[in-house]
Amino acid sequence: AANPAMLEMFRDRDRRPLRDMAPWAGEFAGKYLTHAAQIYRLTQDERLREHLTWFVGELVSLQAEDGYLGPWPKDCRLTGEAPNSGIQPGKRHPTWDAWGHYHVMLGFLFWHEVSGDRRALACARRIADLVCRMFLDGGRRLVSTGSEEMNLAPIHALCLLYEKTGEARYLAMAREIEMDFEA
Repeated sequence: AANPAMLEMFRDRDRRPLRDMAPWAGEFAGKYLTHAAQIYRLTQDERLREHLTWFVGELVSLQAEDGYLGPWPKDCRLTGEAPNSGIQPGKRHPTWDAWGHYHVMLGFLFWHEVSGDRRALACARRIADLVCRMFLDGGRRLVSTGSEEMNLAPIHALCLLYEKTGEARYLAMAREIEMDFEA
């Protein structure tokens, strides 16, 4: 409630004029869900569960048809750059888009683990499927998005998803990212 932009940035990602954002925009919803799911695991507080059920419903509703769940305009999705990520209008600046997707996937996985919420697991899988389509099938490397210390983080969530689902593509994508570590 104190930070409505945490979700609104996903809702208005293609609205003009573009929202001015920092490269790491989009990471906070996932980080919020990750920590809140861990707190729920410890406390079993029913008010927190109700809130997180609402929050996950809102976040899931903001996922694009192709699986994208970030704040950047359509032509900038998982490219590592956007015109509204920086202070010089009209120029493209770095984004940590894959980093944000990592945090959202991790939050969804933790929430699914403590709540059984199938929407969360399905949403995490749609993100992983998008990453696989773009970087496993698409001929691009995730390392090409720049900001490697952040944007290669999805390896962790992909391994967890592979462990949970047995989907071989998730492990194959994680191994591709592992090769990117050499870069």
